Amino acid sequence: VNTTLLVEASPAAWNATRYIVRNPRISREIRRQLCSEKKLDLKCLKLKFMTISTIPSAPYQLSPKSIFNSAQIRNNDLEKVDPLQLPSKVQVILVNSTKSEAYGKFVEMSSSLKHGEQIGLDAEWEGDSGVALLQLAYFDQVFILDFAMVGAKSFKYPLETIRDKATIVGFALNNDLLRLDWQRDDMYSVIDLRGARYESLSGLALAVFGKTLDKSLQRSRWATDRPLTQPMLNYAALDAWLPLAAARSVIAARNIRVDSYKIPQLLGSLSSSRVASGNHPKDLALLSLGGDQCADAVRVTEYDKRSGCTRIADATVIFVNWPASARYPNTLHYVSSSSGDKLLCLTWWPPPTVDIKARFQAQEPVHLFARAAKKQAYLYLGRTELFGSIPGDEARGGVLLILIDTPELEKLRKQNSAVDKLLNLGYQPAAASSI
Repeated sequence: VNTTLLVEASPAAWNATRYIVRNPRISREIRRQLCSEKKLDLKCLKLKFMTISTIPSAPYQLSPKSIFNSAQIRNNDLEKVDPLQLPSKVQVILVNSTKSEAYGKFVEMSSSLKHGEQIGLDAEWEGDSGVALLQLAYFDQVFILDFAMVGAKSFKYPLETIRDKATIVGFALNNDLLRLDWQRDDMYSVIDLRGARYESLSGLALAVFGKTLDKSLQRSRWATDRPLTQPMLNYAALDAWLPLAAARSVIAARNIRVDSYKIPQLLGSLSSSRVASGNHPKDLALLSLGGDQCADAVRVTEYDKRSGCTRIADATVIFVNWPASARYPNTLHYVSSSSGDKLLCLTWWPPPTVDIKARFQAQEPVHLFARAAKKQAYLYLGRTELFGSIPGDEARGGVLLILIDTPELEKLRKQNSAVDKLLNLGYQPAAASSI
């Protein structure tokens, strides 16, 4: 059974895990994620099993305290949640004739493609035969090329353009590329989202969208059944669109940096008026990481209330409140880099379940947000790098994190009073030296 979880802060801890492990009604996938991969810190959370009738809109999908909008949740018996569907805004374009308008749109798309633009790719076939359908997702369009009807040669030149110019995004692409006779060395760029974190396309959908995939049409007669039914078209289109949407979310969270353009944009999106309207400040901060264009493709998979440590997409996010507490003085001070530059450094204590050093070693981006008081908006302070452990505090696992965008923050504090006030409030060199 696929279930939806409502997560609430509570000291009641491991009693919930016993229920999870022993209850056969809960899916094996959810038990594996909760108990093996520790995507939820069960020492800080009490789990309640709820059901949901409709997919909530952002930012409720992002809320660390309640993953789904409680107003839309019914406390009934466990029931199956609808699988992920192709968004209604996505246009599915079937290309089954070289004389059709759809073929002209496909050729136009390929010819106007800019170097490095992302295109989601997936292919369908039967048995050991060649490719029957090739699906290409580009923004809010998915082109389905019917090789079985038209023949692969009819698409040769536009496909060569895509191969040479586009960043191809997909899941487990080796078989698709082999059947297309595409060599990775001849392609512009490839992003394959299959890896240790996402073992299946359904697992990717669950991690990013919070929904599983309906694979009942996987073994359809793709080469022989004509005309293609609408469910078959939607299934094929979703397999190409999903990796593209997920990559946009993951890459947006990975690449965001502090600069003169981004910070004012975040300050605008994280205004106090939006906080007052009912949106949680952390929701708004996380939405800003994913970007408005992919807000629905960003999902919190981990949250520790004490430390404010969250995982979104493939990035770790730290939330800090200033003034700092006496027990965990998450304060700022300056350190000298190897080049002699003065950089801001944060003292921070990760929760026991988070191996923050391993995340840095895996080159996972670790972002920092801070705010001056409760119910105020969080301000983005950029990416961090591990400087080392806090001397003499090895037992508690405290670490020193460098703010790599310190030069930009120093420029901005001269232009923006909110940035200047926040950094002054967090700057406590005396507290750092006493650790």
